[in-house]
Amino acid sequence: MDPIQSSTLDMLHFEQAATAEAEAWRNLLPPEPWLETVKKHPEIFGEYARFRLETGITNAPSVVSRARKPHQQTRPVPILGIPERITYRALCHEILDGISPSDRSQEAYKSFISGPLRSAFDGKRTMQLESARIQYVIESDIAAFYEYVDHSRLLSEVQLRTFKVDLPRLLIGLLEEIQGRPFGLPQLLDPSDELSEIYARIIERELRRRGIEVWRYNDDFRIAAATYEEAQAHVEALAHEASAVGLILNERKTRITKFSTYFWKNWIESPSEGDIEFKPELVKISNDYGDLEDDELTAVGHKTFEKLDLEPGERGYLDLSNLTPDENHELSRAIGILTKQSDSFGLAHIARLFEYAPFLSHRLGMYMIALHEAGTDIGPTWDKLITRTDFFNAWQRLWLVHVARVCKLLSARVRRGWVKRQRTDVDPLLKAEATLTLAPYKLVNFDEIDRAIRTEPEALIAWYALAAKSIPNVNQQRIAALKEGNKLVELLLYRTPKK
Repeated sequence: MDPIQSSTLDMLHFEQAATAEAEAWRNLLPPEPWLETVKKHPEIFGEYARFRLETGITNAPSVVSRARKPHQQTRPVPILGIPERITYRALCHEILDGISPSDRSQEAYKSFISGPLRSAFDGKRTMQLESARIQYVIESDIAAFYEYVDHSRLLSEVQLRTFKVDLPRLLIGLLEEIQGRPFGLPQLLDPSDELSEIYARIIERELRRRGIEVWRYNDDFRIAAATYEEAQAHVEALAHEASAVGLILNERKTRITKFSTYFWKNWIESPSEGDIEFKPELVKISNDYGDLEDDELTAVGHKTFEKLDLEPGERGYLDLSNLTPDENHELSRAIGILTKQSDSFGLAHIARLFEYAPFLSHRLGMYMIALHEAGTDIGPTWDKLITRTDFFNAWQRLWLVHVARVCKLLSARVRRGWVKRQRTDVDPLLKAEATLTLAPYKLVNFDEIDRAIRTEPEALIAWYALAAKSIPNVNQQRIAALKEGNKLVELLLYRTPKK
């Protein structure tokens, strides 16, 4: 990236962005080890991010971890370096100032789901399904939405919406360097959510210009139709407008649903032939977390885990090899409940879920940590898991290494040996996490870490810097030389960073 003038950088709030990034955790990944350090000294790290822009230092490419999803799919989760994260947020905050932020709340999702229901009866509180104005509802979303946002189209739209020119160009330059290509947004970051909202509005806007009744929540769409032929035409229109901005529909999730089917699928009360009073609170919402404030949910969590003990054919049986989306959400919610309450009721099922419902691995990792912190011995469960890791991808093993580090499980030789083997994996993030985990036990030496700082992806430098610091009785002269050779390492390793 070319050097940036000070007058331009004066518009950006780097310290504020550093504070926000230090408080942000993307739940699919273990918390980055640098969060606490940046939280204590946001002004120093903000100043460093500004310095890199001012001097034109090339931004480090992201490192991608592949989180598991249902049906053998994966979700790319990029790991950005500290200054890149800060700069990304600072630029988006200034550029999008004045534009209403996206609403990802439960209420917004409920409004999205209930949009066709409200419209079908023109706002009447008493509804009869046979008199509904809408006969069909199209349900669809965009396939790999964040991965294929076109940077040049995004730039034009951001400039159009904000009347700003230079800062959006800087933003797109940053994105192209960290993505390594002219398309894509790094997922699970607040700035990406705001930019994706601007991009998805293009599709929504063009559909409305055609006179199509549409509701949208991020990249999920609901479209109303009076006839089946009209519904088919609307699907084609949605596919066309998505294609116009470089995107495609998710075929597996695109369907034309009868209005009555859509109604009862999203309504809590039992089907009724009579008049129905519309109550927004009776609209179902699919929420991975659930309302964790209610102590009565303990029984709900227990009931879900009890289903895992049922035999095939028994009422309520959960077939882990063929879970429905609703069952996925039910399990995720149950794990969240037991994690919140440090309830060990589900401990015996962790190993089986890790293998047969791998997309829940991040939830299971946090569950084990919560149990450990409450005094439960998770060691035997962790030991069982590492005997099955031939079935786990690098992202799942990353979580197991993180659990071992946080819970200090490496007292036994067999456990240390398993973590050491993860350092030989090709996945850069797994290697970095394993190095940080092994360093306090002198199972990795300074030379190896020094070499990694020189050769491993720059986005992961914090893992190796903190690993060097955690080696017992490490030579302080070598640490001092390490700090002197890299400003970011210096900031991470000083107790009180110096300007």
